[in-house]
Amino acid sequence: MAISQLEKTLILIESATSATAIFPDLSNHQKRYHMLAQICHPDHVSDMFKHRASAAFAKLSSLYASLNGKAKSTTKLGKWTEVTPFAKGVICDLYIGKLTGVFEATGTIKVVQDLADNDLMDREVTALKILAAGSTTEDTHFQRKVPAVLDSFEVDDRRVNVLSHLSSTFFYSLETLHKLFGVGGIPFRHIVWMMNKTLMCLGYAHEKELIHGAVLPEHLMFGDVSIPVGELGHSVVLIDWTCSVPFDQVKKGVSIPLIVKDRSDNYPPEVRLKKIRPSTDLYMAAKAFQQVSEPIPARFKPFFDLCLVESTKSRPDDVWEIRDMWMALAKQEYGERKYVKLEVPKGD
Repeated sequence: MAISQLEKTLILIESATSATAIFPDLSNHQKRYHMLAQICHPDHVSDMFKHRASAAFAKLSSLYASLNGKAKSTTKLGKWTEVTPFAKGVICDLYIGKLTGVFEATGTIKVVQDLADNDLMDREVTALKILAAGSTTEDTHFQRKVPAVLDSFEVDDRRVNVLSHLSSTFFYSLETLHKLFGVGGIPFRHIVWMMNKTLMCLGYAHEKELIHGAVLPEHLMFGDVSIPVGELGHSVVLIDWTCSVPFDQVKKGVSIPLIVKDRSDNYPPEVRLKKIRPSTDLYMAAKAFQQVSEPIPARFKPFFDLCLVESTKSRPDDVWEIRDMWMALAKQEYGERKYVKLEVPKGD
């Protein structure tokens, strides 16, 4: 039986005793890293390889960092210690680190890959600080639905943001849930509460006059409800605010700064026309759930049609109104609201 490209890559990384074993041509090591990282990224492999891929990806990232003169990044960054590679995003390398002393914390450390994208990291900090500014009970409730900024600094002119860390023990991205449930899609009973939580989060952001700008399956994190029912059990955390735009900047013609290449179909036409509106977030949320759901019940199809209409003149901006519509449909379909435990299929 022929060995797969993934297995060849895993064996190469697992057996490597030095960076040069993986990157023999130092003039081309960056391109080779991105190629290998794409193959063994744990989000891109089947369940049977996920454990090996996670370890291989972390080792690959560490060896790559050492070639770039950033070996220290795997041990210390600013005040953060025990820093280890975690994942690779579109514009950032992600690490997990710890802060000890009077204030102790575990943080997700985002290091921008390209200096030209430092401004996107600034966008994220600005947005999260706006969302964290309120002190009412409502503010406190919704602030748990976005990451908290723990630190922000520069290393070698690269912007570094440290955000509150979401344990993969308790949270899954919508993208990961889709993969775990397989080709049949996520059961619609779960789509109901996930969409509800997402619309509430977007409604709060819009009240604070912020457009998220990247409501993609990989940015919607949901609590693993195998733990006791409560806020953590049925909750959403909307991550990656690097493409966010305040309403006052929208009026000046500022738009979403980038389109994720692999998700180009998730963006409505106004993004390319640089004429975004609050309903841009609504379109992207509806598209994300449409992509991962089992066949959508007939009662809900007009809702998705409304949210996914291409013209902003025909698509509503009021997320709270849309949320009320969604919950009314859910009541008609399933009766009174009740807790539905999410039994997440486990990989090997």
